[in-house]
Amino acid sequence: MCVEQQDGLITLHFDNGLIQTQIDSSHPEHLPLIGNRMMLVHLLFGIEPQSVLLAGSGGGSIGLWFDHYLPGTEGLAVEKSSTVISLAQQYFDFPPANSNWSIKQADIREFLATTIRRFDFILFDIEEQGATPEWLTHDKLLKNCLNCLTDRGIVSFNFVGESSENFIKALWSIRRAFPDKTCCLSHPESGNIIVTAFNQKPSIENLEEHAEAVKNQYNIEFDVFCQQLFKDNPPQSGIF
Repeated sequence: MCVEQQDGLITLHFDNGLIQTQIDSSHPEHLPLIGNRMMLVHLLFGIEPQSVLLAGSGGGSIGLWFDHYLPGTEGLAVEKSSTVISLAQQYFDFPPANSNWSIKQADIREFLATTIRRFDFILFDIEEQGATPEWLTHDKLLKNCLNCLTDRGIVSFNFVGESSENFIKALWSIRRAFPDKTCCLSHPESGNIIVTAFNQKPSIENLEEHAEAVKNQYNIEFDVFCQQLFKDNPPQSGIF
C-alpha cells in the first residue's frame, strides 16, 4: 500500500490499486469519495449516532468527518494492520488530537466477540484481495455485531467489486440477521453498494423532505441518495 499526495488530495492506495481513503488536505472534513459519503446514508433517517465503531480504519476519513460535524460523537476505529494505523496517523492525522476518537489494533472478529461496549453505528469497510471478505457476513459475526448495537443501533457494510452471486449471498445473510430492517444504496459508476441494517425499523415517512434538510446541514447529496434508495429497494423489501 502507498500514500500519494497530489493537487491537495491525500490518497491511500492498496496494492491492487483500490483507493481506500482520500481527503482534501485543506478541508479534511470533506469526503471526496462518493463511497465514503454513501456510508453516512443512515443520517437520512434522522439518527445521529453518539458512539461509532469503524471496522477497518483506512486513513480515518469517516472519523475525521464525524469529528468535524458531530464532535460530541465518541468513536473507535479497530484496525488489524499496524501499517495502516501508522499511515493513518502520519499522513491523515487520524485520530485527531484532543478528539473523542481512538484507534485500536485488533482483529474485528475477536473484538466484536469479546467487547462489552455498545455502539449506535458500526461501519464495516474491509477489503481483502480486492473484495469484501466472505467472513464479514457469516452468521456468527452478524450475531456478535447485533449484540454490540444499542437499541437504536445501525450497521452498514461497504461492498466494492463484488460479483452479483457473492453480493446476493451476503445480502441474504444480513437480511436473515436483520429481518425487514435493511436497505441498499448503490452507485453503479463507482461499484459501491452500501447495505445498512437497523436494530429498530426506522420510519421512511417524509424521507425526501428530510433529505433536503440533511443535505444542507452536512453538504452531502442526500437528495440523490434518497432517490437511489427508492430505486434500489422495491416496496415490501427491507424497510421499504
